[in-house]
Amino acid sequence: GTKLIMYPVGKSNKRYTVPSKVSSIGDYAFYCAYKLNKITLPKKLKTIGNSSFFATGATKITLPASVTKIGRRAFCAGDVGDLKITMLCKKAPKISKQSFINVSDGSDCIIYVKSKSVKSDLQKQFKSKNIESKIIVK
Repeated sequence: GTKLIMYPVGKSNKRYTVPSKVSSIGDYAFYCAYKLNKITLPKKLKTIGNSSFFATGATKITLPASVTKIGRRAFCAGDVGDLKITMLCKKAPKISKQSFINVSDGSDCIIYVKSKSVKSDLQKQFKSKNIESKIIVK
């Protein structure tokens, strides 16, 4: 598959749609892309690398059902407030230690899932990796 290596941090765009052929987001791909507040991911995306969305301006991200693996520090809630992540998957992806983190007091990664089984699986993974993000069935 195709891998997105890096989004140009200096761009002033507020929105970006990852091309539909991309199946992997590379490590640090959107790192410090503060001006981006909306990122649309492709339906065939499988893996999200380490620190991929760390320190972006995004406050909401939807993960397609195809995502199977999320790297370390891939998502963080911080200066822009809570980060709301909607997972469309029927099976919880494999997550790494600190896949979802909070970098400032009062901000949270809030994860919305479609089923109790995905929530349960994520909770088990979170407990074993000391992740404290909220998971809500929606």
